[in-house]
Amino acid sequence: MRRVSRAPERIDVPVEGGTLAAYRWSGDGPVVLAAHGITSNHRSWGLVAAALDGAATLVAPDLRGRGRSNGLPGRRLVDSAELVNWVRLVKSPHELDHLRIAGAIAEQAMRVALDRLRPGRRQCDVAAEILAAQATGTPEHGGHYPAIVPMLPTGDAAGTPHLTWSDRPFVDNQATTVELAGVHGRYHAPLARTVMLGDPPRRLRETAKIVADGMQATLSTIRPGVTGSAVHAAFNAVIAAHGLVKESRIGYSIGIGYPPDWGERTVSLRSGETTVLTAGMAFHVILGMWMDGWGYELSEPVVVSADGVERLTGLSHELTIRR
Repeated sequence: MRRVSRAPERIDVPVEGGTLAAYRWSGDGPVVLAAHGITSNHRSWGLVAAALDGAATLVAPDLRGRGRSNGLPGRRLVDSAELVNWVRLVKSPHELDHLRIAGAIAEQAMRVALDRLRPGRRQCDVAAEILAAQATGTPEHGGHYPAIVPMLPTGDAAGTPHLTWSDRPFVDNQATTVELAGVHGRYHAPLARTVMLGDPPRRLRETAKIVADGMQATLSTIRPGVTGSAVHAAFNAVIAAHGLVKESRIGYSIGIGYPPDWGERTVSLRSGETTVLTAGMAFHVILGMWMDGWGYELSEPVVVSADGVERLTGLSHELTIRR
């Protein structure tokens, strides 16, 4: 690839508040309009002009405030932040169908995880089977790669979320939290459960029961017209009666996801969240209780329906025990 030997022709276009400078590399073929990135200018298209070598006419303007183009006098640029994410917050019927398929894949992958997680088996071997299940999906729909790999904190590490696996074996009398996602068309349905290998200690058994009750209260609260803060308060009201508290969020909006995250980065189910829930929103309700040296996770992907909430999986909310 070579640079064109001649400089492009400059064309000044009058616009409000000044001039928009555009540059034209003339050729014999169609006209190609090229817009540079936010921190660049028309020169970034020089290599493209060289590659076209006269096969097309390339026109590249300096965008407002870049290169030789004037800025916007009297105007203020505002960071759009997650503007597109917020537009995606309420899902279309087609998107909801994708999420339901992702939920079915998540359920299948979790069933594999709960079945294969046994004492003596290497963590990496179980993780490989989970990954295979995520890719295989269901007989009707194949899966896709998740934005986050399966997470399997085990033993003392179960008190720390988002840890992955090692090549060490699972051990009797230890609990493991499993968090994964089903993916279809890049739509994610995350799901978490906890497995106990052996008889659960009293604190884990009691926490599991409390959190399951809290999940029921949380799902009963989710409906159009309530705020994210009200959903958070419903869960805390249940666990507070048992001396527990959850200050961090208990869920977040989901939809399309790519590495490194499957969350939409918009609405969180937390104290102070004033966003009002609307039918068509989708959330990962994750009730994680991470303590010193142990932990418990229970989560559910859901959709806000016209009259309440729709679960995307059908797994039990009980602690899984393998003896």
